Amino acid sequence: MKPGSDPYKYFRIEAHEILDGLTRGLLDLEKQGGEGEELIGQCFRYAHTLKGAARVVKQLKIAEVAHAIEDALAPYRESGEPISPEYVTELLRLLDIIREEVSLLDAPPEDSLRTPRIVKENAAPLAGADRFDTLRIATAEMDEILDGIS
Repeated sequence: MKPGSDPYKYFRIEAHEILDGLTRGLLDLEKQGGEGEELIGQCFRYAHTLKGAARVVKQLKIAEVAHAIEDALAPYRESGEPISPEYVTELLRLLDIIREEVSLLDAPPEDSLRTPRIVKENAAPLAGADRFDTLRIATAEMDEILDGIS
């Protein structure tokens, strides 16, 4: 992995957005007494999307919990029966588990905090090397130069 690269950057962003949407949907369901075919369908799709995204980045625990939410919502989606507030509370607890797993992805690996030995050994000779001067030029001027040579 390249220094500074973050393989989970976009997954974390997407996961947070999905979790926010799923939480809002479940809380709205709770307010409506568990009724709302459209809300149940929306929550189901959020869980399905999160499951797929987690599998893409090989976060199997997140995928499994999202799949459990999807499975829990499926019968209500198909039957149109209301979901009990207690059931919604359990689904929100599953979201907390996923949030915790996503937050663990925020922490950099412990090894990345140390400077590798090879970098330390090779940094000393480079410290005295000539450095390039930076030249700042307006974009319009650069365009004129490039137009002139083309």
